[in-house]
Amino acid sequence: MGRDAHEGTERDAPLASAVLSATPSTGVHDAATADQQAAQLEILRWRTVAAVVIGAAVMVLPLFGDLRLQIGAAILLFATASNLCLTRRVQRGGTVPALLALGDIAVACTVAMLVPEAYGVVIVVLVSSTGLYVFWFGPRASWRLLPPTAIALLAIGLWSSPDAWVPYLIAWVVTCTFSTIIFGHVARTLAAQRKRYDELVNGIDAAVWEGAGPAGPAEFLSDHVVDLLGYGLDQVRDTAFFTSRVHPDDLEVVLESQRLVAAGENVEVHFRIVDAWGRTRRIQNRVRVTVDGTGRVTRRRGVLVDETARWEAESSVRRYSDFVEGIPIALVVLSMADPDDPTSFVLQAANPAATAIADLDEAAIGHRLADLLPVSDEFLDDMAQVIRDGEPHDEPFVQIEGVDEVFSMRAVPLPDRCVGISLEDVTKRARMAEAFRHQATHDALTGLPNRALLQERLGRALIEGDRTGAPVALLMVDLDQFKDVNDALGHEYGDALLRELSRRMSNRLRNCDTIARLGGDEFAVLLTTDATTGGAEEVARRLTELAEEPVQVGQYRLQVSASVGVAIAPEHGNDAETLMRRADGAMYDAKQAGGGHVVYCPAQEVAAVRRLELLADLRESGFTDDVEVHFQPRVDLRTMSTFGVEALVRWRHPRHGLLAPADFIELAEVSGAIRSITQTVTVRACDALATLTGRGLRSASVNLSTRNLYDPVWVDWLCDLSHDIELVPGSLWMELTEGQLMDDPRQSADVIRRLHDVGIRFSVDDFGSGASSLALIRDLPIDEVKIDRRFVEELLDGDDRIVRSIVDVGHHLGLTVTAEGVADPTVIGALRAIGCDTAQGFALAPPMPFGDLLTHLDAVADPDGAGRGPEGAGDVAATAWRPAVTDR
Repeated sequence: MGRDAHEGTERDAPLASAVLSATPSTGVHDAATADQQAAQLEILRWRTVAAVVIGAAVMVLPLFGDLRLQIGAAILLFATASNLCLTRRVQRGGTVPALLALGDIAVACTVAMLVPEAYGVVIVVLVSSTGLYVFWFGPRASWRLLPPTAIALLAIGLWSSPDAWVPYLIAWVVTCTFSTIIFGHVARTLAAQRKRYDELVNGIDAAVWEGAGPAGPAEFLSDHVVDLLGYGLDQVRDTAFFTSRVHPDDLEVVLESQRLVAAGENVEVHFRIVDAWGRTRRIQNRVRVTVDGTGRVTRRRGVLVDETARWEAESSVRRYSDFVEGIPIALVVLSMADPDDPTSFVLQAANPAATAIADLDEAAIGHRLADLLPVSDEFLDDMAQVIRDGEPHDEPFVQIEGVDEVFSMRAVPLPDRCVGISLEDVTKRARMAEAFRHQATHDALTGLPNRALLQERLGRALIEGDRTGAPVALLMVDLDQFKDVNDALGHEYGDALLRELSRRMSNRLRNCDTIARLGGDEFAVLLTTDATTGGAEEVARRLTELAEEPVQVGQYRLQVSASVGVAIAPEHGNDAETLMRRADGAMYDAKQAGGGHVVYCPAQEVAAVRRLELLADLRESGFTDDVEVHFQPRVDLRTMSTFGVEALVRWRHPRHGLLAPADFIELAEVSGAIRSITQTVTVRACDALATLTGRGLRSASVNLSTRNLYDPVWVDWLCDLSHDIELVPGSLWMELTEGQLMDDPRQSADVIRRLHDVGIRFSVDDFGSGASSLALIRDLPIDEVKIDRRFVEELLDGDDRIVRSIVDVGHHLGLTVTAEGVADPTVIGALRAIGCDTAQGFALAPPMPFGDLLTHLDAVADPDGAGRGPEGAGDVAATAWRPAVTDR
């Protein structure tokens, strides 16, 4: 503005310089392109950070197994390479192709396929990426990605069957579908808003100008001034242009604004001017100045805006007011009377929809909100924060006391310490979201909390326990015999059993924070009240009692038992993962013990780690090279001569030394290595027999696992072996326990008869400890029964009733009777008096390597030659294994 109000040319120069060039359409387009480029580069930067975090997490977390380093490195390599290429592409003016999303999905599905336990983590990553893909590549591309992703996730779930994959997949489908719909709608809305913004900037009635110094003509003047005033640029730049055209009543205001600008102040001046068509236009000139270190104005910039339309629009304000009054969304304006007192909010305005919700009338305007409604201090603090920060505040779901509906609230700052609030009825959406959340956190079959909710509550309980010092107990429950119910009756009966047991636990277990179903027949119980060892064990006992109560399902009366593992924080762990792992380990030990409950102790974890190591070693090829066979002589009680041996398997482990059968046979059955072990022992027993027959021993028997008996490959192998070595009938014997015979009598009978036909004979081991049928033993080609060592030990107390009965029954069935586990020499006389045929045990000879066996046989040889066993049983007994019993 001019420095001298009395010099006309000086006064006009600033007004002429006030007209500057409006932003052309190309400038708006370039700005939009630059914004888009900056946004894409920002996304790529954060995508790189996310990839580093995910890759590092994969490398560290045990969840991803032995391949975690490779998977994490692959993620880092893929993300880093793709992000660098895409960054260069964007910097050169290109865009990110939608193919990137397909690559991300392929990487995620590959991780889920390689590590099934990470299925839930992959689902979370894919769900979190859905919104990004919608905004980045558009809803249409996102819709196209959903079907192949769903097919891939379904295939992975069916192939690898990770825990809870079905609810994870359902949650992913529902969440991604709704996310795509909602974010697509938001993206379209944003695009429309951007378009409106461009149209607004391009069509705004404004002219931009710029000039140097505190006064003088404009150096830059936008072309829009021609449309605004109808004069050419040269005319407007003339220093006398505005003097002759500004309304006389506004001339002094314009001159005062010139003086303020020259003094270094920003100004906003409103005046009237006559355009080239003779019309009076209302103009707003907003001027901003730049000053140097001395306070001298170095540059002026301003915008000339045509306010004519605004002035004319004031007459239509009532129409807009009517619209606000009739809108179904509740609108409220609050003013904060005291900036330091959140309770000082006063109701300034409310449309009919708002007054209807709160049951207010016009008399409420001007009163304190706290006097009108039961508002919380938290709400008032949030509204005060909106005014202080000048930032909107959103709440997706809020409820007003006494009102059933649920609302979505948005609060925006308004001038003069006011806040505007909108409340939209989203009751249906809120109910649906709650239903989805319940579905995601509860088991569909029983209605109990699922693993995700248990982990969430366990985490909160541990944090609270760490703060207060109170213990937290976690019980892991596994149902025994449940698989038998499913296999025998079908899953519908198993599901009904689970529902009834869940109902019992929910109704009859007290002081339990959470009872959750983790999947299958596995449950968990979280305790924070009386979570001591004694309290947790009491709950464990009640759990086992509940499980053992019979359940009527249809026409069947079903009964199962439970194995319960107990872990207590902080004694057994301070984090959820450790506590769950240790409770699960204790539960496994309880199951191994035959049921009941077990409280975690560190030795259990050491034993569990050792079991895992042994299981891995059993799956290695060539482990049978470390298998050894020790032989225990057997004695004919009539002649007291050695007539056979029992071969006992040992494993010379490279790290753990010589292992007894009890340490690894059960793991061998689980891993499938039992076939190789039994084959190895059988072959070595036959090799030993080739040498022992020269000393008068003519037969051998091998104890079998149930897995062997039902393994057609092993049965075929044994038949082929008998043919290859030209097996003499009765020279090779197999031992089976009563439990193995009764597990599947029909299949057992078929296998025994087939092997008997090729010359193999059979013994019933541990006779008297099971529940075998005498009719079954009578009808099968069984040649010998071996009395369980527990009954043999009763002879020490003078109780010979059971042993005598077994001997009598065996002889009446035409069977040879053997006493095993003879550990005391005084028992031998009692066995001979009863009429038992043969015996073995430490009292006669311990197990020994083959070389030592030959030395032993030489030492005890009859002067007349080696002894022979009873008729039909003169044999060498080669027992392949004896689980969970000390060899004696």
